[in-house]
Amino acid sequence: MCYFRRLDILRTKITAAAHYLPERRVTNLELQKTVDTSDDWIVERTGIRERRVAAKGQATSDLAAEAVKLLLQKRGIDASEIDLIIVGTVTPDMFFPSTACLVQHKIGAKKAWGFDLSGACSGFIYALATGAQFIATGAHKKVLVIGADVMTSIIDFEDRATCVLFGDGAGAVLLEPAEPGEVGIMDSLLRSDGSGGEYLYMPAGGSLNPPSVETVQRKMHYVHQDGKNVFRYAVRGMADISAEILEKKRHSFQRHQALHSPPGKSSNH
Repeated sequence: MCYFRRLDILRTKITAAAHYLPERRVTNLELQKTVDTSDDWIVERTGIRERRVAAKGQATSDLAAEAVKLLLQKRGIDASEIDLIIVGTVTPDMFFPSTACLVQHKIGAKKAWGFDLSGACSGFIYALATGAQFIATGAHKKVLVIGADVMTSIIDFEDRATCVLFGDGAGAVLLEPAEPGEVGIMDSLLRSDGSGGEYLYMPAGGSLNPPSVETVQRKMHYVHQDGKNVFRYAVRGMADISAEILEKKRHSFQRHQALHSPPGKSSNH
C-alpha cells in the first residue's frame, strides 16, 4: 500500500539580484578592424555596441562568485545561509567539479549543495524554474540561481556570424518563499526542440568528438551557428510560448474569479 502526503505548495519570489562584468570592453569599432563588419551593421541587426571580455585566467566561477558576493551584500545575509546553488552555463571552468561547487567554495557557502545546468541561451530560465521548485515544495528556503558564461573562450574571432554576438558576464538571483499575499513567480513554461541542434552547437569537446589535434585544427571547439535559422527558431518560439502562458494565466484567472464570485454573479475580464 502506498501513502501520499499532500504538499503545501509555496510561491517563490526573487529577493535579491546582482551582476558582475569583467572590466575589459571590446567595441564594434575594434571588431571591424579584424572581421568584415561595421559598427552600423552590428547595431542595426543586434543593438550591440560593445561586449565585455574576461581577463586571462578569469573563469566562469570567478564571474559568478563576484556576482553572488554583491547579491549577498545587497540582501544582508551570509553565504552560510544558502541551501542550494544552481549555475546555468555552457562554459564551465571544467567538466568536473561543477562550477556550482567551485562557487560554493569561493563564497564560503559551506552548508549548500549545487549543480550546473546546461541550457545555452535558455540556461538561466531553466535554472530559475528548477530552483523555484525547491522553494515551492519547502525543501529549501534560500536558493541561488546564477547565469554565467565566458563565451569568448569558445568564440572564433575570425567568424563574423558569432564573434559580434557574445561576451562574458554573470548574473545571480536569490530565491526565497513569498509571504502570504505576495505575487512572486507565478508560472513557467519550458520547451526545447532538439531538431534545431544543428543550427547552434559546439562540435567537439564531448564524447562524440573528444579533443584531439584534428578537432583543434578544424576549429571544432568554437561555437558554430546558422544565424538565420536560430533567429527564426528564437522569434517564433518566444512569441508562441509568450502567447501560450498568457492564455494559460487568463484561464486560471477566470477560474479563480468564478470560484470567488458571489452566487448569481459572474466575472469576465
